[in-house]
Amino acid sequence: MTTEKGASHLQHECDGLYGKADADDDSGVCGMLFYVQMRWNIEGRMSFDEMWDYQVREQEEVGGKVNVVHMYKVAGQRRVIAVIDAESADELDRIFMATLPLREYLDIEIIWALREFSGFVEDCKRHFRE
Repeated sequence: MTTEKGASHLQHECDGLYGKADADDDSGVCGMLFYVQMRWNIEGRMSFDEMWDYQVREQEEVGGKVNVVHMYKVAGQRRVIAVIDAESADELDRIFMATLPLREYLDIEIIWALREFSGFVEDCKRHFRE
């Protein structure tokens, strides 16, 4: 399901790459979008072969628990970028502290809360006044 605010570059479905996140109802309402930039911190801690196995295990285990809208591996770097749909910053924190098998090997570099650009434009039309 796409957002109801109209066309934008960040329109997404509530079903992500790892499957639909747990929901209390079938309202189709998505949570907040978060941009997350992570770096694998594996130097001296595990081999690349071990890390590849962890990455496969993570995708298998996390399915249905985390709503990853988009995920990218940065070419030539030990870095991953994701757009995650979570109900709140609290939920996002729980994901990174308890859900991901690679959590102890990930340095979270950046987390930004995102909003749909079309909503921003609507606020601009009203000069941010209600």
